[in-house]
Amino acid sequence: MTIYSEKLNPPIGLTLSTLLLIPGFTLMLGPFDWYLAFFIGLAVTLAVNALLYGMSPSISVSDKELVLGRAVIPLSVLTNPVPLSGEDAFRARGPELGPDTFFQIRGGIDSVVRLDNIDPEDPYKKLLISTRDPEGLSKALAGAVKAN
Repeated sequence: MTIYSEKLNPPIGLTLSTLLLIPGFTLMLGPFDWYLAFFIGLAVTLAVNALLYGMSPSISVSDKELVLGRAVIPLSVLTNPVPLSGEDAFRARGPELGPDTFFQIRGGIDSVVRLDNIDPEDPYKKLLISTRDPEGLSKALAGAVKAN
């Protein structure tokens, strides 16, 4: 049963900036055929956006595991979910981010949730997850971790 689910889509500014591919391709290929150049630019823009949204990672918390993109982590090895935003999130993504941290960070999403990993065989001792709803994700993780 899924307790929490979130798709980390790219920010709207990135989507809008891909629209600049249309005039770019039109100017580049315009001397050959203006109409063809415009439609190639439009097709490239649509393809880039399809890739941006299609390859966006997702977060899913069920009653037994945490799924971060392709990583599947059992909740029995996770403890202490802490929601971070603002300056705390900046420090967690920057100076405090060490080689012992598994992270799924998405540009344009400022808040994160930090978890401790208590699996002695795992080289990663912490997890850092970008999320638009740090409070909701940490509550879902705390509830699911307590249930295990």
